[in-house]
Amino acid sequence: MRGFIKAIVFPAFAALGVSHALAQANDIRTERVEFAPGATSATIESRIVGYETVDYVLGAQSGQYMNVSMATDNVQNYFNIIPPGEENVAIFNSSTASGGNQYEGQLPATGDYKIRVYMMRAAARRNETANYRLEMIIGAADRSSAPSPSPAPDYADGLKGGPDYWEVTGVASNDTLNMRAGPGTANRVIAQFPNRSILQNLGCEMHDGQRWCSVAAADRPDLRGWVAGRYLREASVRPPSPPQGGDEQAGKAQYMAVKGIPDKLNVHSEPSTRAPNVGAFYSGTVMRIIGCSNIDGRQWCEVQPMEAGSRRGFVVASYLEDAPAALRAGQGAFDATGKIPCAQFSGQPMGQCDFGVARGAGGSASVVVTRPDGTKRALFFENGRFLSADTSQADGYPETSAAKESDLNMIRVGNERYEVPDAVIFGG
Repeated sequence: MRGFIKAIVFPAFAALGVSHALAQANDIRTERVEFAPGATSATIESRIVGYETVDYVLGAQSGQYMNVSMATDNVQNYFNIIPPGEENVAIFNSSTASGGNQYEGQLPATGDYKIRVYMMRAAARRNETANYRLEMIIGAADRSSAPSPSPAPDYADGLKGGPDYWEVTGVASNDTLNMRAGPGTANRVIAQFPNRSILQNLGCEMHDGQRWCSVAAADRPDLRGWVAGRYLREASVRPPSPPQGGDEQAGKAQYMAVKGIPDKLNVHSEPSTRAPNVGAFYSGTVMRIIGCSNIDGRQWCEVQPMEAGSRRGFVVASYLEDAPAALRAGQGAFDATGKIPCAQFSGQPMGQCDFGVARGAGGSASVVVTRPDGTKRALFFENGRFLSADTSQADGYPETSAAKESDLNMIRVGNERYEVPDAVIFGG
C-alpha cells in the first residue's frame, strides 16, 4: 500500500500581530503548507492548547475547488477560512456551519488562503488541549473532475482498496461515531462506536461531498452500516476472530446499567470470578462499556462505572442491560456535550449554556442544561419532538411550550428559553 501524504510544513513569517476574535490578545502562529510533488492534498496532525491559534497558509487560484476537513478530540476546536487580502473576515466559519468541521466550495480569488485553527473562548480559558488532523484538498474548478483525496493506508481517504480494517479515531472523548443505515446523516443510526473501535473495511464512496465508508463491526460481521470516513484510519493490527458461538456484542450500547441482582454486582480486576474485586454496584448503576468478550464460555464486559472515583474492571455481561436515556442523563452518562443558546429570565438576552445529552432510539433524548445560575434543567424528547421538562413544585410547575423552526427546537419553560438543534437530539 502507498504511504499517506503528509503535509510539508515550513515556518513562514514572524507570528502575526493580529488577535483572533476568540483568542483574546494572543499572537497567531503562521505556517505555510506545500503539497508534496504531484499531490493535490495534504494532511497535518498537530495540537493547540488554550488560546493558541494557527494559520495554515496555502496558495490557490480563483475558481479552484477546495475541500477542508478537520477531525479533533475537542468539541470546541474549529477552523475559519480567510481569503486573500483579509486578516479576520472569513468566508467560512466551521463553528456556525451546519456541516461542522467540513468545507467544500469554489474559491473566489487568487492568492494565499489562511485556514485558521483555534478553540472557542470557554475551552481556551480553561486551557484545554485539542489534538486535530486537518486535511486540505485543492482541485479543478469543475467538481466532477475534482480529485478524490489521495489514497492513504492510514486514513479513509481512498474510495477503493485501502486496509482490511479501520480504527475509529478523532472522535471527541465524550462522543461516539455513528454507524448509519446508509451513507449520509439523514439515515438512521444503527450502532455507535467510541475511539479505538475496529471496523472491517467494505469500501468507501462520496456522498454530498463527503467520504462515507461501508463497514462491518470486526467482532460481529452481521452488523454492517456506513460511517463518516474522516474518522477512520488503518488499524495497526487485525482483530482476532470471535470464539465459535460467541456473541462479542460489538456495537453494544456505549452505556449499560446493572440489572437483576439482589445485592451488588462485583467488578473484578480481570475477567474471572476468582480475580480480586475493585468495586461493587447496585442495580440501576450506569457503566460505560469498553468492550465485551466470550471467555471460557461466559460473557464478560470491561466497564468503567460512572460513579466518581470508581475503578475500571470486568463484570458478567448477563447482569447488564441497555440504560435508558433518562437514567443515563441522571448519572451524567452523556453521549455528547456542548453548548446551546439559552436564557433563564424574562428579558435576558440569549447566552450560551452547557448541556449534556443522552440519546435513545427513534429520536428520544434527555438533554440536561446547566442554567446561568448553575442549576440544571432537563428537557425530554420523543420522536425528535419536545415532550416535557423536569418541572416541580419548587419552581411552581411552569408551563412549557415548543415551536419548530427548520432544524431548531425553540423551547420555553416558564420564562426560560432554550434553542436545541436536531443534531443534539439525533447526533451528527
